[in-house]
Amino acid sequence: MNFITINEDLISEVTGYPPEDFASLQELNLHLSDDPQDRKIRKIEHLSILPNLRRLNLSYNAISKIEGLDRLVHLSELNLAENNINRIENLDYLKSLQKLNLSGNVIERIPATIRQLHQLNHLRITRNNLSHIEDIQHLAHL
Repeated sequence: MNFITINEDLISEVTGYPPEDFASLQELNLHLSDDPQDRKIRKIEHLSILPNLRRLNLSYNAISKIEGLDRLVHLSELNLAENNINRIENLDYLKSLQKLNLSGNVIERIPATIRQLHQLNHLRITRNNLSHIEDIQHLAHL
């Protein structure tokens, strides 16, 4: 299994499968709903069973904090657009990350730690609450 897409309300829980069944998964698309009333995922968790994941789409959910990604060391694309994220954090372990989409959240600052993502070459951060123009200096490596 290399790719899974789950859209809308087609699934609420996956049980009964051993974690090794998902070990080779490379792409997971959990873009669930464009309607804010129907957004289901509130927390990023249980992704450690996906050690080979390369692309993760959690856009259009209700996630408020970036967390639970530390074991996804091969992740190259992460889409967290249109959530409720207010801070860019906990991305330190994503050394392979090349594309990051954080558009449509409530982020106010771009932290200096973004420079630790040496492979990052594409950042979308439109439609946020960025208020400090000097934070742009942290993106010089892009």
